[in-house]
Amino acid sequence: MRPRLALRILLKAVERHGWTFAGLFAWKATPEGFELTLLNNPVSRTIRADQPVCDYDAATFETLFRGLAGPSTRVEETACSAKGDAACMFRVTL
Repeated sequence: MRPRLALRILLKAVERHGWTFAGLFAWKATPEGFELTLLNNPVSRTIRADQPVCDYDAATFETLFRGLAGPSTRVEETACSAKGDAACMFRVTL
């Protein structure tokens, strides 16, 4: 199975069940990879910070997606509710 297709299947499953552990989860495909959004993220919803604090989420996503898409896959947090952003957002680059 191609890595991008495998990631889409995984993301659809996480989207359906993500509420059980990570608030509301959504994703969209981009030319470079994917963008992930976590609303009401339990990691950051009760703290305030000047920089993104969801390293655990980013590392978890990166490890999971590298297993499907390969070692060059990167995940970067681009917005964080701890900073006052509406949601925690992550860029997945394949």
